[in-house]
Amino acid sequence: MRRGAGRSLSARNEPTRRRLPTLVCYPGAVLPGVIAFGLGLTLTVAPLTATVLAAAAARYAGIASGVNNAISRGASLLAIAVIPASQG
Repeated sequence: MRRGAGRSLSARNEPTRRRLPTLVCYPGAVLPGVIAFGLGLTLTVAPLTATVLAAAAARYAGIASGVNNAISRGASLLAIAVIPASQG
């Protein structure tokens, strides 16, 4: 009985899954975008963080670092929630 219920639930979700076309390969289609995204983050996030933390007074350096870290974590969680939903 349990096995049948599991099969019916998975069969119900089957039509909603999207599959990549068979011609898409990771090294040719996905990897260049991932590398470009990583390079963009490397070139922008570290200098921006250094600039923001340098602008804070020395006595507020810990608070500025904490706020920066909290905003960064919140933005990454938001991106993880929004990007898959926007892609279908």
